[in-house]
Amino acid sequence: MTEEIKRIDIKEFREKGFLQEANRLFFHPLGLALEVIIDFDSGKESLGGVWDYREDPEGMFYGNNLLDEQKIKYVEQLKNSKRVPRLLYSREEDFIINKDSVQIPHYKKLQELKELEKQSKLKLEALIEEKEGHGKK
Repeated sequence: MTEEIKRIDIKEFREKGFLQEANRLFFHPLGLALEVIIDFDSGKESLGGVWDYREDPEGMFYGNNLLDEQKIKYVEQLKNSKRVPRLLYSREEDFIINKDSVQIPHYKKLQELKELEKQSKLKLEALIEEKEGHGKK
């Protein structure tokens, strides 16, 4: 038996700030924007399409007075409330997450570990050279 997928109401998605933050943090820097369409007769809200301005080198921005700080705070607080549980769950289930609690592929973690190992070896070699250099003087 499969669990039914829970869905957020699109109006709540917009009002709580998820649309703003998805656009501000992810879509807009790429020149894209997720759209919500509001039917003012019925009050129903639905996801529209994705605006595409990828050819603009600067991406997209909200107008100066259009960003809602309360929405930014709400989404950030919710995200922060999930940091520790995500970390614990990721360890139990062998998922890898970065410092922002975002899941990353396993191969990426291996690359990071190899880079750290390489940097450690270089530092060790530099220390050995420095020590040997002081001993020869």
